[in-house]
Order: sequence, then structure tokens, then C-alpha cells
Amino acid sequence: IGGRSVHSFCAVAEEEATLTTAAVSRRLKSSTWVLSGAEAIAQPVADVCDALLGATGMPLVSCNCYMSGLDLSVTAPMHTDRMDSFIMQTEGSKRWRVFDT
Repeated sequence: IGGRSVHSFCAVAEEEATLTTAAVSRRLKSSTWVLSGAEAIAQPVADVCDALLGATGMPLVSCNCYMSGLDLSVTAPMHTDRMDSFIMQTEGSKRWRVFDT
């Protein structure tokens, strides 16, 4: 898309290929894509991070975006995050389970 290259955990041959809409659609059917540090490339995301920083007093706020295809039964195994997390799901549905620490 936009003539950019793929930088991911794809096979080496795929990493050098141009990222196309068809490739994105194909990969989203079976995987989850992660964009770490989204605030660095999208000003509206940076604005939300700044607001959370001010509201929580935390020393750092960063945003990771996860994009998965429809009807994937499990995109990640059950796990815990090692940091405090604020989660905002913007589309679709998912069963979230929150546990005490």
C-alpha cells in the first residue's frame, strides 16, 4: 500500500515485496497485525495518549493497535500484561476477561 515495504514476521521473501491491499486482506484472514507506537504516526492517537498522560499522571503513555480478521477464534493466548493497560475496542466484538492482580 503506498509502495511501502513489509516489515513483520513474514518470510524473508515476503519482507521485500510491496505491501498490497490483496496481501493485507489475505494475511488478516489468519493473523493479527500489531502496530506499536501508533502515536508516532497518527496525531489523533497522540492526542489521546497526551490526554491519558495528563489524566493518569503516568510517566509514559504509548499506544499499540491490533488488527485481526473477522471470525478468528483466538488472536492471542490467554495472558497478562506487565504494565497497566487501558483498552478501547473500536470495532467488532470480543469476550474480555479481567482478573485482579
